[in-house]
Amino acid sequence: MKLKSKILLMVAFVIFNAPYMFVSNVDNKTQLSVISVSSVQAQNVPPNITSIKTQVKTQTDGLKDIIMYVIGAVLGIALIFVIWMIASQHPKAKEAGIGMLVAIIFYGLAWSLIY
Repeated sequence: MKLKSKILLMVAFVIFNAPYMFVSNVDNKTQLSVISVSSVQAQNVPPNITSIKTQVKTQTDGLKDIIMYVIGAVLGIALIFVIWMIASQHPKAKEAGIGMLVAIIFYGLAWSLIY
């Protein structure tokens, strides 16, 4: 099997997700035949719109949780540096403290609006 045929076979498998396919060479032209694509695709289709909505809601809720916890962790790490700046009497400690306070307020507002 030539490289062109192998690439065509891989692309078709990704696009059609079909287990029954073959590549043939007829008159130096590569042809791809796909068999029973509809039966494979029919198994992956959700039965109704309600199940689609529940799947999407589950995934978006999980994504929101991950994003909020990551932002919370970043703010927690930043708080350590702000406390260090205040303790060491850094010249920019006041600005860092105000910025941290504003960031925590925005984070709390976002948390309350999302949940």
